[in-house]
Amino acid sequence: MKTCRLVRRLSALILLAALFLPLSRCSDQTGVGTPEAGAADAAGPVQAPVQAPGSAASYTYYYAWTDFDASEPWSWLIFVVFLWPLPFLAHELLARGRAVPPWLSAIQLPLGAGSITLVYYRTFLHELWIGGYLAYIGLGAFSLALAVEIILGILRQARSRPAARPPVVRPPAAGP
Repeated sequence: MKTCRLVRRLSALILLAALFLPLSRCSDQTGVGTPEAGAADAAGPVQAPVQAPGSAASYTYYYAWTDFDASEPWSWLIFVVFLWPLPFLAHELLARGRAVPPWLSAIQLPLGAGSITLVYYRTFLHELWIGGYLAYIGLGAFSLALAVEIILGILRQARSRPAARPPVVRPPAAGP
């Protein structure tokens, strides 16, 4: 249990770090040559532009807030993806020694799945970069540790319940 909590805390910190790192990148080819005018003849189609030898590709990096617009309510959702574990962990730290309600743990699994979906939506058209990798690692480790913790809690409750004992059948008392 303590190991799962430690993994979740570290995962939340990794996820927080991923917020400030580029999630993905896209290459912009500089020095791209155009096909010559005579390249399109009856023999075949026009050749695609090719990168000139020795030219370097430049990259555009996409952060979580790249398309952020404060006036759009849905723009704030990307910050929820990276910050939602923090209030849950703060609640656990403040409730030392007390059991965390099971419903609080049950809410976190769908939040993790939704967060993974939104990070995928944000990065699927581009090359995944360090922040994207960290986001996936953080969300995956958090969700896995939470699932293990929930399963261990269920098993602990099942073991703590007394087993149903069969009724005791006593032999009839022998008569005189």
